[in-house]
Amino acid sequence: EDTIYQRFCFSRNDMIGQGLLNTTDMLNIVGWEPVVQSGNEAFVHHYVLMASTQPNCNNTGADEDFDFSEMAYVWAPGESGLAFPDFLGVPLFGDSGFQAFEMEIHYNNPTLQQGVIDSSGVRMYWTTQPREQQVGIMSVGDPQVGLFGQTVGTGITKHEFECPSSCSSLVNQEVTVLREYLHMHEVGLRITNEQVRNGEVIRSGNVEYWEFDQNGNAAVQQDEFTVKPGDSFRTTCYYKDTDGSRTFGLASSQEMCMAFLYYYPRQVIELGVGMNLGWFCGVDIGFPQCDASYQQTTLESKDELNREYAVENTECVAEGDRIDPSDVNSGAFASPPPFQLMAIVGAVGTFFL
Repeated sequence: EDTIYQRFCFSRNDMIGQGLLNTTDMLNIVGWEPVVQSGNEAFVHHYVLMASTQPNCNNTGADEDFDFSEMAYVWAPGESGLAFPDFLGVPLFGDSGFQAFEMEIHYNNPTLQQGVIDSSGVRMYWTTQPREQQVGIMSVGDPQVGLFGQTVGTGITKHEFECPSSCSSLVNQEVTVLREYLHMHEVGLRITNEQVRNGEVIRSGNVEYWEFDQNGNAAVQQDEFTVKPGDSFRTTCYYKDTDGSRTFGLASSQEMCMAFLYYYPRQVIELGVGMNLGWFCGVDIGFPQCDASYQQTTLESKDELNREYAVENTECVAEGDRIDPSDVNSGAFASPPPFQLMAIVGAVGTFFL
């Protein structure tokens, strides 16, 4: 097969048996580091680490999917390790922390090469020192690929996913987004994630020129921003498929449209009867408050992509002081705030999943 999604589960006992501290106290994960086996970079497309507040891995079918319903970490090529600011962490053990993880790795093998054996994974950095606040991940757009099997459309097309205000209204407090990642696949041209408040777009995270081999999981270069109850998100992906055969799906040769937002403080959606969900929004997820609406439009030309910079055949007029080119990074924007693996002061251990 050219595309395989392989799941690996790590229960609480599995992790303790491999050397993680055996404690009933809350630990905090303070950093993640992707570890891709040397020589296998071309085959490891991405991986997602889902978390459960249950300690075991022995559920099956729908129960297992429900248990591991909150995203703890996501990685794709182009991203290095990350470390949270010293007041933030991901909850581990204790009464309300994660007790088990399920890692799903997407292997991409379009040439059907035989005999490839992989031991890639993720290294987590943890501490016994409590962090002031906990980090969560919110996903919007079509994170569960609800459009699976639907064609992208012939020519240049625009696909909009709107996460309603009712979803953020389930959270009764303002949250701060540390980093926003955008993701699509091979025939993507542009992707945006707009934040809407009281009917007006107040912020937009954009990747104006998408290049799948370079972007992978693209971090938007911007400052932190806040999300208030009642805000909505409109995630828009633009594609160009010359023959109209491309469909939405899980393979690299198929398409996706989604955004991942690392934020704090972590929120949990309570469904009652002891069942909770991570904070996410998507097409046909079966949860009305967070069901995203969807609209597809065929465009006449690339002019309708509405790219916000690097427009062809135009001249920019600078205002104010002239900038010395030697003071500007080679990219279109300055580098984002530090959010990468660094020395972890006070960390007492690392663990490899």
